[in-house]
Amino acid sequence: MTTGSAGEKNVREHMIQQGMVDCIVQMPDKLFLTTGIPACIFILSKNRDGRDGEHRERKNEILFIDARKLGTMASRRLRVFEDADVARIADTYHTWRNIGSSYSDTEGFWKDVA
Repeated sequence: MTTGSAGEKNVREHMIQQGMVDCIVQMPDKLFLTTGIPACIFILSKNRDGRDGEHRERKNEILFIDARKLGTMASRRLRVFEDADVARIADTYHTWRNIGSSYSDTEGFWKDVA
């Protein structure tokens, strides 16, 4: 989740300061054949004020999901996600942002940071 590139760091900081980042998902290593390094997914949202009636207000919050332990090794060089892994990440995100859903931080998997 860190970068040595000043330009990339500036872009990330700008997105967070402007309230664009809804969720950051840390992915495990070896998901891509071309590189073994882990990746992360930034989920952006313009609707963080909760005025659409479906999602709660989360202007000053970011959800962090640690999916580094998910997936299974298909080979020595490739990790794959099962449908259940993808569903766990998606369900966690939707539970966190939807109105009427109850959520609480799960140590080692997700945390809501204000």
